[in-house]
Amino acid sequence: MTITAATETITPSIAEAMLGYNSENRNINHRRVAVIRDDILADRWEFNGDAIRFDENGIMIDGQHRLAAIVMAGKSVASLVVRGVPVAARKTIDQGKSRSLADVLKIERGLSQASAMSTTITSIMIFEKAVRIGSWSMSRNRSISIGAALDWYDAQPDEVRSVMLAGRRISESPAKLPLGSVAPTLFGAMQIGADVMEAFANEVQDGDGGANSATTALREYGIKRSQARDKPSAQVVALVTVRAFNRWITGAETMRATPGRNLKPIPVQDETTLAVFPQRLSVA
Repeated sequence: MTITAATETITPSIAEAMLGYNSENRNINHRRVAVIRDDILADRWEFNGDAIRFDENGIMIDGQHRLAAIVMAGKSVASLVVRGVPVAARKTIDQGKSRSLADVLKIERGLSQASAMSTTITSIMIFEKAVRIGSWSMSRNRSISIGAALDWYDAQPDEVRSVMLAGRRISESPAKLPLGSVAPTLFGAMQIGADVMEAFANEVQDGDGGANSATTALREYGIKRSQARDKPSAQVVALVTVRAFNRWITGAETMRATPGRNLKPIPVQDETTLAVFPQRLSVA
């Protein structure tokens, strides 16, 4: 038995041929394939030594998602290809823990609050993707590559850090609104101005917006949500936060603050003028 390893250029046609030997593998995760395809098309895909592996019988045992992404992208990629792996070694593949975005932010960007920053980045990017397609479905929108997230963060690190800090203050206040739910709205507010974002966050955090303010209603909503047995999902809370901001920035009357099932689905767009999020989203 001989194991060989070589760096090869995998063209879309070669990738398609290799997939023909993918007879004994797990089901393909199409969201994962789409993420890799997007990285390939954006030239974010890096050669890192991870191999496409074939066992001693010629069966592909590792690399199906990368190969499928190459076919979808229609673009060649360099990869290490290992052949002749013992069949018995198959069970050892993919046993290590994959690096998360938080791990990479801590290691490569030196961030001390990497977990909170990861939540901030991914929640904003998922929301922006939902706005682009007009529907909020976590199952369809949550796949974001680490490379794409780093590029997005590197383009605006100070703004994202400000949003993260403001969101943490809200999540740690009596409102207890999840960081991932408030970050998209705070980032939208930041596009108007840092002072606007801070003013909105401070009112939600401190509860000094006044009896008829949407920030007071949002704070009460968060308090009631934290006490409820059947809590609304994070995506519903995110949409409620958007509505609160849009009412707050336009001076509209207060909104309902009951975190019951009747809030799902709740539209972003209502009778008020929307300052930051003009698209309608459904919780489909």
